[in-house]
Amino acid sequence: MTISGRKNIHNLIINELAQEADSGGLVRLIMNPDNELFNLVSTIFWNVDSLKIEHIIALSNNRGIMDNSEDYNLYCMTKVLTLYTERINYNAYYCYKYGRGNDIGLSVFPYMVLLSDSMILISGDCESALCFNDKGTIRLGNEIWNRMFSDVSIIVDKKNDIISYFDLLDVQSQSETTVCYVYQLFPNAILWMNDEIFQKYVKKILDRKNKSKSELISVEDIRSKIFRQKKMFSQIETYAFCSLDEIRYFLDTGLTDELSSYYYDKISKKDRVEIVKNICNHPLNYHLRLLKNEPHVHHGYPSLFITDRRGYITINKNDGEPIYFTFTEPLNLLAFKDFFTNADDSFCYKEEISNQKIKELIHEYETELKNI
Repeated sequence: MTISGRKNIHNLIINELAQEADSGGLVRLIMNPDNELFNLVSTIFWNVDSLKIEHIIALSNNRGIMDNSEDYNLYCMTKVLTLYTERINYNAYYCYKYGRGNDIGLSVFPYMVLLSDSMILISGDCESALCFNDKGTIRLGNEIWNRMFSDVSIIVDKKNDIISYFDLLDVQSQSETTVCYVYQLFPNAILWMNDEIFQKYVKKILDRKNKSKSELISVEDIRSKIFRQKKMFSQIETYAFCSLDEIRYFLDTGLTDELSSYYYDKISKKDRVEIVKNICNHPLNYHLRLLKNEPHVHHGYPSLFITDRRGYITINKNDGEPIYFTFTEPLNLLAFKDFFTNADDSFCYKEEISNQKIKELIHEYETELKNI
């Protein structure tokens, strides 16, 4: 069946996906995120939990830049992260050899939606489509998928629990990492964590969660992994970009996305000041710079941790529970490292000025505590 016009193609995809959802089926998608069809499909995926989705994207193999000056591969990763955050049964993969957009290798019809009982091929301009329902053609579609799938890598690896995330950090710590770059609005919790803070705030809330949940969170396991990572950070050069506004927010509320409230109890005002003091007394190999243009966002802002071989992204959901992502795609790692290493004085304050601003903030809150 031949379909012409974007509206008709949209309706076809909606109907076919609805039928697949009724049977809790599998959707195999070959489609790059830089077209309106992906936005349509994404909307359906957000609202239908019964579908399992496997998605292949063709990334640029030469740091492709879009018309709006965005890095193409970073753009693709950002788009799929949204789906990863909202869905459980979603995985996205990438390859290079099929090129970008309508060079993906399927020639005239570069986009494919492959379902249990149908296959839809869509033209590069999204104005024409072919829909097949016969078993022979669907089998051919599966062969095309399998050939492509043999040459892909996963875009991001998603972890829902902190133990698995720390395990990945442990792997990284054993790979001779000497430099890392961090973008966190509030400085790394591992930097200022000590036994007193852990026992008073982290252990307390984990013990409470363990009483109410069937799946236990190992308090001692988290503790040992936190302090193992602290040792790792003491041995590598770390360049961190943080927000004075977020530090002030933490001093006011005791909350920060950088240590999700899912894992710790509300911190007293006195201890908040002591924690920020610990941040100021960071080791010499930790280079902290404050952002000049504050995002003024205190929830849901992602944090980044980039090394030579792996990148880590943490996003907190609306309920405060964090989701952890790791990625290894070389060009995305390179793009992030370029961002960090080329950040100039118009983007952030120098180290000395940053430390002085934090000390001034500490003095302000210490004075406030004395007057209570």
